[in-house]
Amino acid sequence: MKLQMPGQQEQLLSQEFFMRMIHGEPPLPIEKGADGNMYDVVIAGAGVNGLSAAYHLASRGAEVLILDEREAGKGASDAAAGMLGAQTEKHQTKELFHFAVEGRNYFESFSTQLEEASQQSVHYRKEGAWKLAFTSEEKGDLEELMTFHRKEGEEVIAADRSDLVHAVPEAGAFHLEGAAFFPHEAQVDARRYVSALKKAALNNGAVLLEYTSVKDIKRRGENWTVVTEDRELSAGKVILSHGTGRSLGYAMPDMIPVKGECVAVKPKVQPFISTIVAPQIYMVPKKDGRIIIGATETEGDYTKTVRAGAVSWLIEEACRIIPSLREAPVQEIWAGVRPKSPDGIPFAGELEKNLYVISGHYRNGILMSGLTGKEISRSIFGENNELYFMCPKRRNTNAHSYERERLRTGSKCKDDT
Repeated sequence: MKLQMPGQQEQLLSQEFFMRMIHGEPPLPIEKGADGNMYDVVIAGAGVNGLSAAYHLASRGAEVLILDEREAGKGASDAAAGMLGAQTEKHQTKELFHFAVEGRNYFESFSTQLEEASQQSVHYRKEGAWKLAFTSEEKGDLEELMTFHRKEGEEVIAADRSDLVHAVPEAGAFHLEGAAFFPHEAQVDARRYVSALKKAALNNGAVLLEYTSVKDIKRRGENWTVVTEDRELSAGKVILSHGTGRSLGYAMPDMIPVKGECVAVKPKVQPFISTIVAPQIYMVPKKDGRIIIGATETEGDYTKTVRAGAVSWLIEEACRIIPSLREAPVQEIWAGVRPKSPDGIPFAGELEKNLYVISGHYRNGILMSGLTGKEISRSIFGENNELYFMCPKRRNTNAHSYERERLRTGSKCKDDT
């Protein structure tokens, strides 16, 4: 019988665990999947990548259990602006750029799948995005970015002040050196997306245990035992989708936490419909009328407190571009902590036999989550996939030595021993 998680049952299990400890009784037996054997996959971490993996695996008939130490999707995923911005930033490698573009394009059909499976809207919008340059140096960087995108076959439209003002009439009061419009950029409502992922995964047969911390994982032959506070769970394969959490002692770098603070305002009328990416901030107009302004970046900070100075700076930068936002009511302020890998390339793939990792997506967690979940599912089913350059076995993250070695020799990712 599959595990369920009504809150009362969860509480009773915890009480039973501690009563056994007090009375010196043996621990709870290993809990197993519906077939009486084991779960096909246990996923530690219910952010967008873990939930996406669960959805794709369960869609293919795998018996999946998802664990999270808090409510699903309440980490970095909950704090995201929901941008599907594959082209508005410079990626670490060409492979990562193409994966980002493919991930953005996948959302066009993936969002429809999710909405059908969950009966919830994710507010997918394909309205394009502006990228602005305020200095000659920023203009040079923007021109370099446009040249690269055209070379790689991706559409970008060079623009000037008149083009921007035509689309965004208020945006004429500041000095502008250059602009570009990326017509295929899109967005979702991050919180609605998380909710739909969770519901769709559960509707496909996945099981979710929230407020359940993973304390250890142990190899048992080719299989795994996942240890929580009050039970042991038997799994054929394990996915560590742990965000900024520790990787339970397994040999991969810890993620770098990067705190970001955001503000949401809600003007009476939205003064623009496309995302605006300026050198210091971004502004994302949402379907419900809000505009999300983000984001500060502070490496090494796990806290979720929001600084008054950060809020003031974000609003001032936004109002410099769109002056009417000074009159917009502030609806919400918040902070999130995003996991960044040491070399800026996410980790996704098999770390060792039947142990997989998804982490380190940094600013692109929402953008890459759909495709990452799909490709990790393909990997687990033994199929060819697009995750080779995200191999979590790489050690020398400086200068991306594994990717260069793979391209040079055609070899698979291997440990640096």
